[in-house]
Amino acid sequence: MKVLRRSMLEMDESVVAEFEREIGFMQRTRHTNLVRFFGAGRQDDGTPFLVEEVMSGGTLKGLLRGGRQHGMQRPLDWLTKTSLAADVARGMAYMHGLGHIHRDLKSANVLVTGTTQAKVADFGSVGLLLTERQRLRPAFQASGSSLADLGQTQGVGTPLYMSLEMLRHAGYDESTDVWSFGVLLWEIAAQASPDLLEQQGYTIGPVYSALVHCLEDGHRLQTKAEWPDAWRSLMARCWHQEPGSRPAFAAIVQALDSSSPLA
Repeated sequence: MKVLRRSMLEMDESVVAEFEREIGFMQRTRHTNLVRFFGAGRQDDGTPFLVEEVMSGGTLKGLLRGGRQHGMQRPLDWLTKTSLAADVARGMAYMHGLGHIHRDLKSANVLVTGTTQAKVADFGSVGLLLTERQRLRPAFQASGSSLADLGQTQGVGTPLYMSLEMLRHAGYDESTDVWSFGVLLWEIAAQASPDLLEQQGYTIGPVYSALVHCLEDGHRLQTKAEWPDAWRSLMARCWHQEPGSRPAFAAIVQALDSSSPLA
């Protein structure tokens, strides 16, 4: 069960709207790589809740960085990594096919079954994909958000996973989810936090301007030579500066399926 905290209900009406948007989307969709919805209601005090399928594996973020044996992080093999990535891509391809974009795709918003199947979750930020590129209201101000906010969702999106056009507050479309998926690919490969600012030596200052500066200068998360060529190539395509040059999720699924023998 997912229950909206009473304190949040009283402080911010937009939180309720986001919660109701998530319920509405889940009621209308069903796919093996989207978390399944069973019902929704309100408690006696009016607090809304929704009921989803049990995902005993927890979040993908927890699987990638939380599993430890003998004090060391447990590495996943490439077959498992490829399977997880393809699961997410299939779920996203389905969403985009229905005319929806997620806008906050990240490892914390992907859940895992007991058999290590990944399913996209947390649809509070889901939006309709319009023919015109959408406009993003500022998710954070250059003078406000600090490096401590990197993993937090503010407005729409999470800083470390945001496309350059979202960080610029410019128009965006389904390709912004593709950028986020590229970051997720890196995270699955590295089993580490995809912190571009740490990589580039930023330790203080506003997130917004620092990330825009890094990405506009062409900096991207660094890949490793031992990673499969298909993965490194796919990441580069997902992070293309021009949104129209990024692959669609249907092509991503095909690329990952064909790369599985490399695992």
